[in-house]
Amino acid sequence: MMLSILALGFFLGLGIVSSPGVSMLFMVSETLSKGFRNGLACMFAQMSADALIIIPAAFLAGALPDEARSVLNVLGGIFLVFIGINGMRGISKQKSIRENSNIKNRKILDSFVRAFGMHITNFPVYLFWIAVGAGQMTKAQSACGTFCFLLFPIGFWIGGLLVETVIVALVEKGKKPIGEKWIWRIRMISSGIFIAAGIYLLSKTFI
Repeated sequence: MMLSILALGFFLGLGIVSSPGVSMLFMVSETLSKGFRNGLACMFAQMSADALIIIPAAFLAGALPDEARSVLNVLGGIFLVFIGINGMRGISKQKSIRENSNIKNRKILDSFVRAFGMHITNFPVYLFWIAVGAGQMTKAQSACGTFCFLLFPIGFWIGGLLVETVIVALVEKGKKPIGEKWIWRIRMISSGIFIAAGIYLLSKTFI
């Protein structure tokens, strides 16, 4: 139980953070235009926003009866499959991630604040932590205690930090846009992770 929840969080962290969404695109843009430290600031801003969202989401899920939690798991599985399919459908829409040459300010705090605001106002982030994260956290807590409650977000952050650090380092080293071929590969991998995780959640609910 403990290992499976940690692993699920890890792989979803890899998938969600590597998916070329609003937060990741902004982080890459900041790295290109301002440097490595600003990219890291964006990364930690996203983690900070997640931490604030997790707390009310977990309390919400914890207050639900067992039947409602089962429904939440089903909705979470469907949500992951949906964003995986939607990600594959949108592969051709994002051509490249380029530097914003109009940005000259290199202040790290500015990057952190902007990334935090962008992430905490991103509605799909709330859907993920309510429909998927909160359900897994309360499930872990009921199975093996308070410590297990933190396993899912810990796994998620480890996976997310790993892929974000690699992306920021590669972008900083290359100092060039991420091309269409890499966007396609990243979307395919992250979408596949979403679909597999969604099917896994659904199978654990019904089997």
